[in-house]
Amino acid sequence: MDNRVVNLQKKHNYFFFTSKSVLSYKHKQVGSVRVVDRLKSFRVLFAVIVSLFLAGATSVSALAKNIAISGIIVKEKSGTVTVVDPVLSDNEITSNITFNQKDDFVTFELSLENKEAERYKVESIEDNNTNNNIRIDYSYGEDFIDTNDTGTIAIKLTYENTLINVAKVSINDLTIKIHLVSEEGKSEDVIINPNTGDTLPYYLAILAIAVIVLAILFRKKKVAAVKIGGALVALSLFLIPLATLASGKYEIQIKFTDIDIIGEFETYNISINPGNGSAIIVVPVKYGDKLESLSADPSKDGYDFDKWIDGDGNEVTSDTVITGPISVEAKYTIKKYAITYDLDGGSLPDGKTNPTEYTIDDEITINNPEKQGYTFIGWSGTGIDGKTTNLVIPTGSKDARNYVANYSVNANTPYTVTHRYQNLNNPSTYTEVNVTEYGETDKTIPAPRQERTGFATPVVQNVTVKGDESAHVTYIYDRETYSYSVTDRTYITDDSTA
Repeated sequence: MDNRVVNLQKKHNYFFFTSKSVLSYKHKQVGSVRVVDRLKSFRVLFAVIVSLFLAGATSVSALAKNIAISGIIVKEKSGTVTVVDPVLSDNEITSNITFNQKDDFVTFELSLENKEAERYKVESIEDNNTNNNIRIDYSYGEDFIDTNDTGTIAIKLTYENTLINVAKVSINDLTIKIHLVSEEGKSEDVIINPNTGDTLPYYLAILAIAVIVLAILFRKKKVAAVKIGGALVALSLFLIPLATLASGKYEIQIKFTDIDIIGEFETYNISINPGNGSAIIVVPVKYGDKLESLSADPSKDGYDFDKWIDGDGNEVTSDTVITGPISVEAKYTIKKYAITYDLDGGSLPDGKTNPTEYTIDDEITINNPEKQGYTFIGWSGTGIDGKTTNLVIPTGSKDARNYVANYSVNANTPYTVTHRYQNLNNPSTYTEVNVTEYGETDKTIPAPRQERTGFATPVVQNVTVKGDESAHVTYIYDRETYSYSVTDRTYITDDSTA
C-alpha cells in the first residue's frame, strides 16, 4: 500500500501520521491463509478514529474562556503618588507607579468583559506580593456578568509600611490571578489534552465509538475475542500520547510592572563625648551620610588622644557612614612621667622602693632615704618649696620630676683609737687598749693620744671620721730608756751590777 500522510491541524498543533508506520504488520501465515483483509480492517478503524479526533478539534479549552480584561483606568490616587496612564497589553499592565511617601495609594479599575454564553462572576483574587511595604486590596461585584456585558474590578495599591533606609525598591513581577465561577457553580474543567483543552467526555466518546466499530468489523470477520482485545490495546496506545490528564481553572492572570517604592532615611542623633570635661555634643546625621562632625583631636591633661570610638570600641572617623544611632567618645592613652632621684650617697631602707614614673591619676608617697653618719632632713626639687620629709605626689600632677635628698652631718660619729703599750718584761710585745672617740662625719681631725709615765708619747695622727664608723687610728707607746752613773759606792757590793 502507498504511504499516505494525514495532516491534523488543531489550534496550530500539527500531527502527522503515516498508514505505513502505524499499520505496518508482517504478513503472517495462519495455516496457508494470509490475513491481509484483517489489515484492511485496521486501516478502516484508524480512519474512523482520526475522523473522530478531527471532529472534536473544535472543543474549547477551559483556559481559553472568552472572558478577558478589556480595559484599565486610574480611578483614584493620592496627591504624592506618581502614576503614568496604564497600558494593558497581553494581560500585562505597565503604568510606571512611584510611591513617594507612606500612605500613597492608587486605585485601578479593570473592565472584565464576558463573551461566553454562560454568566460568570469573580470568585476570588490572589496575588504573589511578598513586599510588606505595599498592601493590595480588591473590590468586585457579587453579581454574575451577563453575556456580552462588562463587570469591574478595583485594585488598590497602598504604600502602607515605610521603606526604611533604602533608596528605592522596584517591583516588576506583581502577578494577580482573578478566579471565576460560572452560574452553574463550576470553576474548573477536567482537561485530557492541555494542548487543545479537550475534556474527558470527548475522549470517552471516541473510545466508545471505536469499540463499537471494532465489534462490528470483527463480528463480520468472525475474529476471535483475543483479536478484539489486541485491537483495543492498540487503540489505547494510540491515545496515550494525546491523553494527559490536567485540570483547567477559570482564571485570568494579569501582571503589573514598573512599580517603584521610594524609601525614607532616618536621622539619628549622634552624641560626641570629648571625654575631657567638655560638654557632650549632639549632632543629627541622616542614615547613609558620613559623620563629618568630629572636631579636631581633643586634648586632656595627662593623656594623649588616641582615637574616637563607638560603644563597642570600634574606631570612628569623619568618614564613618552612619547606619544607626551611636555614641561616640574620645579614647585616650594615659601619659607616663619620669621621676629621678639624687640620694647623695644615701639609700633606701631594706624592702623599700620608689617609683621611677607616674601618671596623672596616681597618688604616690615617696620613701625617705638614709645615709650613715648623716641625718635625713628632707627632699628638695620639683614642686617643693624648701625641704620636706613627707613627700607626696598628689593626683593630678604631671610632667617629669626630680628630687634631691638632703642630710645634716652627725657631729658625734664614733671612730676607734687603739693604744698599744710596750710590755716591760717582754719588750717585743704590746698591750692594746681600744678607745671609742667621736667626731663629725667626713671631717678630718687629730686623733687624741694618751699621756702615760714611762712611755714615749707618739706623734699625733689625723683621722677622717667615716659615717659607717669604720675610721680607726693606732698609737704605739714604747717604754722610756734612762741612763745613770754611781759616784758613791759605799753601799755597793762586789757582786752588785751597776
